[in-house]
Amino acid sequence: MLARKPDRIDHVDMASLPIAALSAYAGLVTHGNLAEGEKVLIHAGAGGVGVIAIQLAKHIGATVATTASESNADYVHELGADVAIDYRSMDFAQALSDYDLMFDTMGGDVHLRSYAVLTPGGRMTYLNADPIPDDKPRDDVTVSNASVSYDTASLERIAELVDSGAIKPQVSAVVPLAEAVSAYGLSQTGHLRGKVVLRVR
Repeated sequence: MLARKPDRIDHVDMASLPIAALSAYAGLVTHGNLAEGEKVLIHAGAGGVGVIAIQLAKHIGATVATTASESNADYVHELGADVAIDYRSMDFAQALSDYDLMFDTMGGDVHLRSYAVLTPGGRMTYLNADPIPDDKPRDDVTVSNASVSYDTASLERIAELVDSGAIKPQVSAVVPLAEAVSAYGLSQTGHLRGKVVLRVR
């Protein structure tokens, strides 16, 4: 579970990457089989996993839609999103259609409503924050839990993507280890861009 840090980023940025990047890779590539020219919806695009998933999907050559607050619309566009849906004022299930893949980091009702955006025979991968409902409204959709591989080969693949410039870490705050409790509270608000990193020394 060790790999060499890419030379082009520092240790703070690298600390933000492994879990988020491996999760995005699992959802889009390992289990999602995202291909060039396909359309993908990524939920929570400004979140820790979403910011990496958007960049990875654009690197693959997909058309990317994401859900984000209005205040993060420009930010997710800069990361590579083609379409940003303000989840507070728009219903993504009505605004989007004929998507090949949906990567769900939310679960719950968002997961259920996401079936509506998928093309016949579409695919759904998920890393759930809320429980995944047992109901499956469409039998033609393939649903996969995006289980993550934590191993050296996977970390080396992420390092290659960083070295090539396909993925750039997104760190919203660096907090001293002594303030870990407040940092955790900050991360639980659901309104951060990217990741929070704890500085040990």
